[in-house]
Amino acid sequence: MTHPSIPIAADQALRMVLQATPTATPRSVPLLQAAGLRLAEDVRADRDYPPFDRAMMDGYGIRLADVGAEKPVRVVGQLVAGQAPTVGVAAGQCIEIMTGSACPEGTEAIRPAAS
Repeated sequence: MTHPSIPIAADQALRMVLQATPTATPRSVPLLQAAGLRLAEDVRADRDYPPFDRAMMDGYGIRLADVGAEKPVRVVGQLVAGQAPTVGVAAGQCIEIMTGSACPEGTEAIRPAAS
C-alpha cells in the first residue's frame, strides 16, 4: 500500500479505486424508478441526435479563415436554440449563436462571446 503523503500516478489511483469498489449485479427496473441508477451496458444511438452540428457554447459562428483576421467580420444574424438557421456564414461574416443552436451552413468554428 502507498503512503498517503506520497503522490501516485492517476492510472494507479484509478485501479486502486476500481479494485475497492463493489460491483452491483445488473437488474431490470421500470424507467420511472431508474433515476440515480447506472446503466449496466453502453447505449448506442443508431443515428446522430440531434441530426445537425450544434453550438456547444454561446458565441459567434464563423469561418476559420476569418478567425484572427485583421479585417473585422460583420454579424449577419442571431440564432437561438430551436430556431432553424435561415442564412449561412460567408467570408467576412459571422452569426451570433447560442448554446444548442444548429450551426448555419459555412460555420467552421464557434468563437466564444467576450465575457
